[in-house]
Amino acid sequence: MQVLVRQEDTPVWRVRLAPGPGEEDVALDGPGLAALSAVLAQARASGCRVLVLDSAGPSFCRGMDLAKLVKLTPVEAEPALAGYARAIHELATFPGITAAIVAADAVGGGVGLAAAVDLVLATDAARFSLPELLWGLVPGMVIPPLAARIGARAAQRLALTGATLDVDAALGLGLVDGRLAGDVEKALRARLRDLLRRSPAAVVRLKELVRSLADRPLPEALERGLARTRDDIADEATRAAIRGFLDGEAPHWFAKVPREEAAS
Repeated sequence: MQVLVRQEDTPVWRVRLAPGPGEEDVALDGPGLAALSAVLAQARASGCRVLVLDSAGPSFCRGMDLAKLVKLTPVEAEPALAGYARAIHELATFPGITAAIVAADAVGGGVGLAAAVDLVLATDAARFSLPELLWGLVPGMVIPPLAARIGARAAQRLALTGATLDVDAALGLGLVDGRLAGDVEKALRARLRDLLRRSPAAVVRLKELVRSLADRPLPEALERGLARTRDDIADEATRAAIRGFLDGEAPHWFAKVPREEAAS
């Protein structure tokens, strides 16, 4: 697998998965996952506000390259396995907004990559499936981000049945957040324009709050939410932004989709 980057000098990073040399499709391997982690680290360090993950392969991602994996000893396979876990963690904890565009099959580990981002946008050609149990594998690193997104029982059901979800079914489960129809780039640009109006600092605080609320009782969750809102209202930068908004002024963090991005 190759990892290609576009527009890395702008607030929006486009990260594209592509087949490696001599390969026909996008399959996860050690070098490709290491490259993905390196790109995510660079984007994080750059202050990237929106990171969009998509694919140049016939599928979005067909999961781990099992043909390569079974030729390795357990010790030799460890870097690829650990690399996948690291990439999932980096996507799930990325401080900016992350999105995935799924326009074809997402299988196995490809489902995990999609589930780990903030927003999954799919075309009508997208399909999602977890066939690992057919081969005696448990999708152990896919289940955590998938369960966080759609619930543990629904994630278990998807793995048990191996069912292939179309876009409507994935929307119903919450695996997909929005449909992209027609001109995908035009539809994406409209989304980006909206996302770039969100306060980067508030995005970080929101994601930290949501992670902290996992499995908390409602009273405790509400108490944490109250503390977060109390601190936000006391923050002078937030207060200034609210006053400006009420006076018809755009907050300073509003950004436009870069001109070169619009042309890509």
